[in-house]
Amino acid sequence: MVLVTDGRANIALKKGEDPNSEAVAIARMLSDSFFKWIVIDTETGPPTFGCAANLARNLGATYFLLEDLDADALRDSVAFVTEKTVI
Repeated sequence: MVLVTDGRANIALKKGEDPNSEAVAIARMLSDSFFKWIVIDTETGPPTFGCAANLARNLGATYFLLEDLDADALRDSVAFVTEKTVI
């Protein structure tokens, strides 16, 4: 599963909850899923907040900065993480 995000949550699912804390809690729950996760961080700055990196850690995901990827690098990265050939 490839997640392209800056990692910043802005609306909580539960009223009154902190959206970022809730997103991290959900990421922890999803880390036990059968998916192999890739997080591509789209955050630009300064300032930067590191929210996507935090989500990646909690998902147990492989993490990349968008600015470090081109189409070939993205394809190769997904293939490496999923251990499959991607055309």
